[in-house]
Amino acid sequence: GPKVPVVSKVGAGDAFVGAFTLGLAEEREPQECLRLGVAAASNAVMTEATRLVDRATTERLARDCALVPL
Repeated sequence: GPKVPVVSKVGAGDAFVGAFTLGLAEEREPQECLRLGVAAASNAVMTEATRLVDRATTERLARDCALVPL
């Protein structure tokens, strides 16, 4: 995931699941859904717990998420 400042960890998991599911609904490739989920979780930790994520920031952060096969 991208290096981001951590303000709050609240909602990071929910943001991941929501963005991953959105990617599936948009018929993205599974690896792109994963990238979007990680970016949304990164976005969530950057904000206060009540604000969480916005799509523009998540899409920007997704470009910084590298996928590495294990």
